Amino acid sequence: MFENKVYADGRMSVADDGTLRIERVMKSDGGEYTCKAIGSNSQPAEATALLTVRGQ
Repeated sequence: MFENKVYADGRMSVADDGTLRIERVMKSDGGEYTCKAIGSNSQPAEATALLTVRGQ
């Protein structure tokens, strides 16, 4: 269903089910992430989340 893509030097990837995975998260990874999809009714949809990274 989803293309398994890898980003940011291999630390970020999108799983087959659409889950975004970030390994060895860094403060610079913080910010807005938007998921865009086409529904079964062929209508586009999107959702945005704000990721805040705390600590070192």
